[in-house]
Amino acid sequence: NENYIPGPKHFYGYTKLVGEEMIKHYSRIHNFNYTIFRFFNIYGNNSNAVVAKFIAQKLQKKKITIYGTGKQKRDFLHIDDLSRAILKSIKIKKSNNQTYNLGSSKPTSIIDLKNIISKSNDHIFLERRSDDIEISISNIGKIKRHLKWKPIVDIKKGVFDKVNKGKKKLLKFR
Repeated sequence: NENYIPGPKHFYGYTKLVGEEMIKHYSRIHNFNYTIFRFFNIYGNNSNAVVAKFIAQKLQKKKITIYGTGKQKRDFLHIDDLSRAILKSIKIKKSNNQTYNLGSSKPTSIIDLKNIISKSNDHIFLERRSDDIEISISNIGKIKRHLKWKPIVDIKKGVFDKVNKGKKKLLKFR
C-alpha cells in the first residue's frame, strides 16, 4: 500500500522514488499541493508495455516472448481507468498532498496475459531477467476511500479491444 516504505532494488523503481521525494520537497519549500500517482502496468492506446508488446508480436505473427516461467503476477490498468482517476483527483480537494496507487488490484500472470491475447501455442520462454519482480500488485484501498474511484475496464475486455484496434490498423497499412 501507499504507506509501505519503499526500498527499490531496481534502478527504474529508484528513479520513481527519487521523483516522489523531489515533488514532496519542492512542495514544502514553495507551499503548493501535490498528488502523486504510482502507476501499475498501464495499457491502452500508444502504450509500449508488455500488453502492447505481446499484441504487436501476435499481429506480426511472431512468437510471443515470455521472460522466466510466465508465473510472474502483474497488476494491469486500462488507460481509461487511469484517466478517470486523475480527473477525479483534480476535482476533489481531499487528494491534496496524497500518494495513490493506480492499478486494478487484480493479479494477472504473464502467461494468463499471453493466453488472453492468443490462445495458440505461439510463445517462447526466455531466460528470466535478473531484475524482474515476481509479484507486483497494487493496494488501491486509499484511492477507493478518498476519491470513490475504482477501475471498471476488465483486462480481458481491454485487451480484446486493443487487439481488434491493432488488427484494423494493420489492415489499413496493407
